[in-house]
Amino acid sequence: MQLKRIVIGDDHPMFREGMGHLAQAMFPDAQIDFAETMLEVCGHARQGEPPELFLLDLMFPGMEIEVTLPELRRKYPLASIILISMIDDEATVALALSSGGDGFIHKAVPRERCSAAIARVLAGEYVVELEGHDSDVMLQADAVQVSLTARQRTVLDMLGDGASNKEIARELGISHLTVRLHVSAVLRLLGVTKRKEAVAKAKALGLLDETDETVPQGQS
Repeated sequence: MQLKRIVIGDDHPMFREGMGHLAQAMFPDAQIDFAETMLEVCGHARQGEPPELFLLDLMFPGMEIEVTLPELRRKYPLASIILISMIDDEATVALALSSGGDGFIHKAVPRERCSAAIARVLAGEYVVELEGHDSDVMLQADAVQVSLTARQRTVLDMLGDGASNKEIARELGISHLTVRLHVSAVLRLLGVTKRKEAVAKAKALGLLDETDETVPQGQS
């Protein structure tokens, strides 16, 4: 995929420059505009053709998650909005994504994973990349080294039982968005990209019984 316009917003020069290099490598023909504040982001976006991609720090001048992101989404409904931040608490990430973001990438994520995450968002996926081990390392991990939280383990168990996101949300009393965050985290920790692969990997690591059901069709 080739992009024409990208806007990068971050008040830290090092991160802004680094993200610019990454974006330029991925999309050599794209016009890339840099902004230190949300006001500058909006100013760049209004000039010329609408941007196809926004790469934005979650906490920089002018960014109000529940106000800024919905407005940006309303004005640029076809653009991909990816939040990039050192913050990784579930509530903040969930709020950012429910407010209009298409993906979240932790700033500590390696360059290769960051590029892959951006490409996946542009391909239409919902992506959450948090700080942690590289997938290649996690693929070789023993069961005891897979750092699942208690809630992620519960979600994994329910995936093994063939539960859908809707069923998991209802059973645990949490939102559908929060379920998606947990599922994304489980996939990342197991080094896979699909639910069926997560169940198979979890069984191989001894995290699920071999007798557990597979995920239903349409939930891969």
